Amino acid sequence: MNLAQRRAIFLVVSLALTNSGRADPSQWRQFYQRQEQENFRQSQRSLDHHYRYDPNPRSTPANLEPLRRQLTDWAASVEESRRRQAQDRHNQALVLVEFFRESQRRAEEQARQATLARWNALKQQAANGDVETSYRVARLIRWGQGRLPREQKTGDEAARPWYRFAAEKGHADAAYELALLLEKEAPADALRYFTKAANAGKREAILPAAELAADGVPGKLPPNPLEALRLYGLGAAADDAAVLTTGAYFLLRQPSVDAERMAQAIAWLERAAEREPAAAGKLAFLSLHDQPGRTHDHARAVRLARAALQKQPRQPDALLTLGAARIDGLGGEAKDGASAVALLTQAAEGGSLRACYALAVAYHNGLGGLAKSDAAAVRWRLAGAKLGHVQSMLELVVGYRTGVGVEKNAAEVARWLVAAATGGSVQAMLEVAGLMMAQDPHVKVGMNDLRAMAARAAHEGNVTAQELYASMWRDGFGGEKSDAEALAWFRRAAENDGQSGQYFLALHYREGVGVAPDVAEAYRWMRRAGEAGHGDACAQLAWHHATGTGCTQDVAVARDWARRGAEAGSVLARRSYGAYLGDGIGGARDGPEAIRQLTLAVEQNDDRSRLQLAQYLATGLPGVPADRGAARRQLEAATRSRDREVAGQAQAALAALDQSKPVSLDGLRIAPAGKKAGDEKKKAPSIYESLQIK
Repeated sequence: MNLAQRRAIFLVVSLALTNSGRADPSQWRQFYQRQEQENFRQSQRSLDHHYRYDPNPRSTPANLEPLRRQLTDWAASVEESRRRQAQDRHNQALVLVEFFRESQRRAEEQARQATLARWNALKQQAANGDVETSYRVARLIRWGQGRLPREQKTGDEAARPWYRFAAEKGHADAAYELALLLEKEAPADALRYFTKAANAGKREAILPAAELAADGVPGKLPPNPLEALRLYGLGAAADDAAVLTTGAYFLLRQPSVDAERMAQAIAWLERAAEREPAAAGKLAFLSLHDQPGRTHDHARAVRLARAALQKQPRQPDALLTLGAARIDGLGGEAKDGASAVALLTQAAEGGSLRACYALAVAYHNGLGGLAKSDAAAVRWRLAGAKLGHVQSMLELVVGYRTGVGVEKNAAEVARWLVAAATGGSVQAMLEVAGLMMAQDPHVKVGMNDLRAMAARAAHEGNVTAQELYASMWRDGFGGEKSDAEALAWFRRAAENDGQSGQYFLALHYREGVGVAPDVAEAYRWMRRAGEAGHGDACAQLAWHHATGTGCTQDVAVARDWARRGAEAGSVLARRSYGAYLGDGIGGARDGPEAIRQLTLAVEQNDDRSRLQLAQYLATGLPGVPADRGAARRQLEAATRSRDREVAGQAQAALAALDQSKPVSLDGLRIAPAGKKAGDEKKKAPSIYESLQIK
């Protein structure tokens, strides 16, 4: 390698290292060492060549050592010169690299400062009230888009304040995206922002807002059916097929679907049927049966179902409709039990609760040529119950109690009662409450769980649940006790025509529990309950008219109200009516009927009626001869009463019977008026007698 070649290599390597920005001193040092070694070897080769190929070998040998040293010194000096030149060039390259790096740092810092300035100006513009800019800032922060300063945090959490600012100012997209961020951890806030977005015209927000309002979130957000209905109405006004369909389903699953709601649901389904297979399927199923104000149309039901299946081959409601049509041979479909079972099974596998129930009914009754099979019916009820069908759960309870189609099993009875109560069945809630009071070991829920179930059903508008929930507030079952809350829920039930709610609201007003006493208001609500057929309310109305409390005193009217209550089965009314008949208050005496009414009350475990019955049996009535033995038996039973006052009176009466000269029992008689003058607080009937959880 000659000198020119080595210089070329040196320049190429220098430029490569300089351009790459990686001028590492250790690399330069290694490079110089290799060059020095190569230069020395080249000088040695030159000398060896001279000695080996001397052009005059026969001449007298000369002393070439000085020449050798000169050449070696010359090579060393040349090499040192070259090394110094290379080092200079290396130093120049390092200076150049550092210059480029410093220039790059300055440029990056200037760009960062410019970016920071632009970003601060953008945020300031947003903070000054520019809603669109605030939304833009939120999106940039959330997704880390655009040129953001390194100091700026990104992600959902950092974006929320900017979303919130824009949402509060009415920006629909910001409200919608913020609601999506809050949906899991703060459903109440999510519903508020979904609603803001929906009200501002964001169509995508209507459906999630309506569904959240309709279903609520256990423990975090109670359902709000009225708000859900309003939101579904917004979607209907926008002609959104998905909202129309979901809104119709919401209307149809309400606890009580009146003719108006049914008509609204069908109208929404009609509008969405051409675009949504689910709407067509549900409309087909509804067309198969008579609806309030609308007769069935079997042929149309089949057409709609087939059209829905063309768009969505396994649409559950369409399969259910065709299966039900083939069971009964409707709409031109031939009766075919096997085909019907196949269709209904597909619908059930697709999640149709009604399909499971339809199969259970078909096997239970042997419809469509199917052989009756209680076991198969139970199997399908179990499938429907596992999917959440409350009616299937209640029928399973009956099956496990009676042993029809399955072995009796108290644990399964309790299990499915709790499941039905959780699903909103107030009937199941009451039965679960009864099992809990009886300390059934198979019930695996606490009173607080039952109270939560009652609260959910009460908020959804179920009147019986409202009355149950009010009684829980009143007695402190499963949580806090509050007369004010009890009064509020009894009032809601009363305004929804709940007879027990009206009755207890009247007692609250009469006794001044949670509200200032108002006998006129008490009488007004008590009369509404009595006219609706509430037996205990009739008994209380008898007391009102007998004493003139809140109304005109009239014992004949009082006797008539007691009669109406007795006919309704009220033990309070039977006790009072028996006394009216036996003593001839407000009308003629009727001994046999008095004994009959009091006997019915005794059969309802009313120990106070035993005292009244013993009084009449001991002294006799017109048409009823005295029977001291029967009177003794009634009094002996009364001595075992849990009511200490009744037990004490019964013992005193027994002592009177044992005397040779019987003592009058008039002092033990239970006055039909209910209260004695001057002893109102002591003798007042229990304020909560007919809705106690037992």
